[in-house]
Amino acid sequence: MADLLRGGIAINEILADPNGATSFDTDGNGTAAATDEFVELVNVTNSSISIAGLQLWDRGSGRWFIFPTGAVLGPGGRAVVVVGVQAGGSLPAVPAGSLAFNAGRGSAVINNTGDNVVVYDPTANSYIIARFNGVALDNPTSAGTYTGFSSTDTRIGAGENFGNDIDGMSIQRAPDGSNVFVNNKTPTPGTFNVCFTAGTRIQTPRGMVAIETLRPDDLVLTRDHGPQRVA
Repeated sequence: MADLLRGGIAINEILADPNGATSFDTDGNGTAAATDEFVELVNVTNSSISIAGLQLWDRGSGRWFIFPTGAVLGPGGRAVVVVGVQAGGSLPAVPAGSLAFNAGRGSAVINNTGDNVVVYDPTANSYIIARFNGVALDNPTSAGTYTGFSSTDTRIGAGENFGNDIDGMSIQRAPDGSNVFVNNKTPTPGTFNVCFTAGTRIQTPRGMVAIETLRPDDLVLTRDHGPQRVA
């Protein structure tokens, strides 16, 4: 079972390094830059949940995003936060019940070599945390670690190990909300995590497209279509 805030909100997907042997241009401006990093949350329940007021924290950057008033995830909905949408770019398209946000930062937040992603709920004074690339689990409540973080905050769950990332690909639960993590799939910001094997094709408005070359808008527009495997 994933570690959950507000009874149903989990960390679902992390794109730590958009550049490498492969790259991913989250905002679609034509350049895969450091600020194309993103963190995605998911509502694993069958009911809508408000995520207003939840905060994203990082050891090096402190509190780097607050979900705004009125932010509500529908059943199974996802909230993707892009570190910084660049000039000429835009937020990923997301289906109904999901949300996309621009943190508006001009430089990277997530350390490529390994980091902790913290989601804090000030209403309940509790947090969930995920780590990757073998780094130790942080304790944000310790003095001198996360400047400004509540020293009385309570961690929900044991903290989750997302494993190791591959540059240009995200670490994601497969499927959404599960305890299985994969690191060799194309990022799916704001849409369902695709857990098909390479070579599977899905019908999209631009024709049959291999899973590994899907774009976010393909997934949004074809979320009701089943996969079609190449013969």
